Amino acid sequence: AHDELHHNRTIVDSFLYPLNLEDGSFYRQLVEQGIHTSRRLHGLANEQSAKMIAHDEIHILIDLLGYTAGGYAMAREHILAMKPAPLTVGFLGYPGTMGTSN
Repeated sequence: AHDELHHNRTIVDSFLYPLNLEDGSFYRQLVEQGIHTSRRLHGLANEQSAKMIAHDEIHILIDLLGYTAGGYAMAREHILAMKPAPLTVGFLGYPGTMGTSN
């Protein structure tokens, strides 16, 4: 079930960097089943978070939160601005530019 949500784990290592605490929701569990590693960023400073992501040698960092109604208070766009990965993509949360000149 839900195979369309998963990737080929033999060729792609996936990391999840949740900004919130575990909520036990169905969708959270579904996402976590499809990844290799989860590292919570909740409670970490932006600089610590960016260093952790860079240390993991992430090639493509995908922001699923963006400027969404529930996410605005949690938005951590400063992490993305530090460029912890060579390529950063905003997906799903907000379908527009983040408005940064960097």
